[in-house]
Amino acid sequence: MSLKKMLESRSKNQELLKGSDLPAGIDSVKIEIARIRQSPDEIKAPAIIEFKNPIYGKSALAVNITNLKKLMKLVDDDENDAVGKEIELKVISVRHPNTNEIVPSLAITQVR
Repeated sequence: MSLKKMLESRSKNQELLKGSDLPAGIDSVKIEIARIRQSPDEIKAPAIIEFKNPIYGKSALAVNITNLKKLMKLVDDDENDAVGKEIELKVISVRHPNTNEIVPSLAITQVR
């Protein structure tokens, strides 16, 4: 087993979609929101979006403050208004806060 696989197998958040989960050449993905809930204490993001259907083997997205503010602008303040909506997530490059490396992340760009 590779070291990366060992690390991934110990991750508590294996169901969460990350920018690095999208295959090379894929720059955006659309998901349908099944539910939005508050994140557990061990996750720094304020919310979790659960997908109606898993994508790339993942069933949810940790929503950071920037994405949550964008979502609020697009669907209002009630999380129930977002259920059933399709959102587009675009792969963007960001600086990882712990390693200072440039890594792929996901940004909410549209809601339909």
